[in-house]
Amino acid sequence: DTSAGLSDVVNMGEITANTVEVHGKNIRFLNAANVHTTASPVVLHTDTANGGYAHIGYRGTVPTNYKVNPTTTNPAGVSPEYYQLVKDKTELDAINTTNLAGNYMLENDIDLGGAAHTPIGGNAHGAFTGKFDGNFFRIENIKVSGVDNAGLFGVLNGASIYNVGVVGGSVTSNTTSG
Repeated sequence: DTSAGLSDVVNMGEITANTVEVHGKNIRFLNAANVHTTASPVVLHTDTANGGYAHIGYRGTVPTNYKVNPTTTNPAGVSPEYYQLVKDKTELDAINTTNLAGNYMLENDIDLGGAAHTPIGGNAHGAFTGKFDGNFFRIENIKVSGVDNAGLFGVLNGASIYNVGVVGGSVTSNTTSG
């Protein structure tokens, strides 16, 4: 049976197998480098017709050995969405100057320890138009002040934010609409 499952699948660990085939509505792999197969590609069956997705986290080079919903008439299937991993404040801050249209995924909880955070998108930067999957991790002890568009994100335009928690800290905007 090649129909997609109705539940979510999240891989946070390491997989070593001859082949890897996963069925689920929403599929997230934390790090593509932790999936080792002797046969390529990794095949993911997800319910993309009903909002399901496949998010693959990576460091370095974007992986090429993943296929989503391949069929005999379309063996390439559709492309999964690849997400650059973010592990600390430095990588979080770099989103503003690297690629505001990129896809990003948290690799772990990030404790900002009350250090100043520049919102992603807006203020001195363009709007964030990419995708951000928190992968059920949290940004902790955020401190934002002295900007018009205050928060973890400042200005969004068509962006998608998934599965992220913001816990503790303080956010103060220069305006009443930020």
